[in-house]
Amino acid sequence: MRWTAKGADLAAPGPVADEVRRLTAIGATAARESEDLTVMRDPEGNGFCVEP
Repeated sequence: MRWTAKGADLAAPGPVADEVRRLTAIGATAARESEDLTVMRDPEGNGFCVEP
């Protein structure tokens, strides 16, 4: 995980889609998706990015 001025970036250990599914299963929600990353929110509403 890397912290930036906008929040946290999480480097997926495999395919981004697999990591998004894993995080969704534990309570996160996808806010916006693009080709190379997905912006998500944790259960408290904090934003973070999942990237390759």
